[in-house]
Amino acid sequence: SAILSGNTLAYLGTGTSLDATSLTVQATTNQAQAEASTTIGTVSALGGVGSNATATVGGTVGAYGANGVTVTATGNAAFLATLTQATANATANGGSGSLVSVAAMLANATTNPTTTAYLGSGASLQAGSLHVAASSINSATANTLVVGVAGITGSGGNATANASPQTSAYLAQNSLITLGTGAASITATATSTATADSRGGSGAVVGAVSVMLATATANGSTQAY
Repeated sequence: SAILSGNTLAYLGTGTSLDATSLTVQATTNQAQAEASTTIGTVSALGGVGSNATATVGGTVGAYGANGVTVTATGNAAFLATLTQATANATANGGSGSLVSVAAMLANATTNPTTTAYLGSGASLQAGSLHVAASSINSATANTLVVGVAGITGSGGNATANASPQTSAYLAQNSLITLGTGAASITATATSTATADSRGGSGAVVGAVSVMLATATANGSTQAY
């Protein structure tokens, strides 16, 4: 298994008071990647093999002003959280040759990071303009390949890919925002791709049974408010 789960945070802590010409609070993760692969081969009179490759990318990228902060800026104020790429790849390959053989290959790839930019509850901000933005790009790929050659053989593969990021940009309740001539921009964007592929083949004297399953899901949540 390969699991990547860490936090990248930039923030103004609870109750912070700040006067500045301009303000940028920015957190960026450029590449978060987890790779898992298994390869199994066996030859025997009576054989049973299996493997499970799991790759997961989670964690949080956050840029925010916590509850109760006070910010005064004559120019622009910005809170920016960016995850440029979250990638999970899982591959499980296997083959068996025997009189009686069973091979089961599982591959699971998941990206479920949180990317958030916000101004917390009870915060007060005065600035020329305000930009709050969160963005993420996510990809999950799972592949299985099972090959069996035997007198009686059974093989199975299950590839599951799930891209479910949580991406949000917002101004919390009871926050007070006062702007000059500029505008307020609150944006959240997310791109999610999930790909699953499960393949198998067998050659047998008596018989062969193969069950190959592939499931790809891209969902998650993207909110700006």
